[in-house]
Amino acid sequence: MQEQPQGAGWKQFYQLIKKTNPPKKLIAIALTFSMATTLVSLVVPLFTKNLVDGFSLSTISGGQIALLAVRSTVSKLEREHVYDQTVAS
Repeated sequence: MQEQPQGAGWKQFYQLIKKTNPPKKLIAIALTFSMATTLVSLVVPLFTKNLVDGFSLSTISGGQIALLAVRSTVSKLEREHVYDQTVAS
């Protein structure tokens, strides 16, 4: 395996960016969306943590169980539908 000189990777990367002169607005928008996506994906575990911490059999109702079962079934059907469409293409 060929070894790279220390620090040459970042220097070459910066020179490549400088030479290609990419549209700065587009890069800024892409980075903004990337960070927003990361933040949104971190919110789900936070809410799940609060849900799990407050969970007990005495606090859950039959309606909530039914709602979870329906949601799970719908999600499964949606995934199968998307898979079927992908395979058919």
